[in-house]
Amino acid sequence: MNIAFPRSNDFLWYWLPPLAWGGTVLLMSGDLGSGQHTGVLLEWLLSWFPVIPSTWWELIHLFVRKTIGHFGSYAFLYFLWFRAIRGQLGWTSGLAFLLAMAVCLSVALLDEGHQFMHASRIGSLQDVALDMSGVLTAALLAKIFWTPRNKRQPKNELSKPTLRG
Repeated sequence: MNIAFPRSNDFLWYWLPPLAWGGTVLLMSGDLGSGQHTGVLLEWLLSWFPVIPSTWWELIHLFVRKTIGHFGSYAFLYFLWFRAIRGQLGWTSGLAFLLAMAVCLSVALLDEGHQFMHASRIGSLQDVALDMSGVLTAALLAKIFWTPRNKRQPKNELSKPTLRG
């Protein structure tokens, strides 16, 4: 019995990006992504601009952490998973939507669970809701703008195992 596996180019093009981005999201859920560490980076970036009042600092930091750190990174994660599932496996938009959504929810729950284990972080279901709002926004945009290249057949035969006797 011989099962067809994806070619290495297909793996690199479709599957490596969502796996790498998901790993990055989970890496940032530890101490590395804490407010102390991201604050230093943001302070350095903002030092390039004219003087920003110190009263704005906490608001800017919170906005950047919540919009880019949660909403934006999970929206991007959804796009990557949807692209891989729909583009390479050729699944229908509905199935690709559900699987990409489930993967993103799993990563969001792992992310917040991981944060509970670090003293510098606070895990929260509100952050999971924010993550999933990014996912739902990305899903809506994918539904509106996604156009598959080839409507006749999936690009790869991965979804159909081949048996050779």
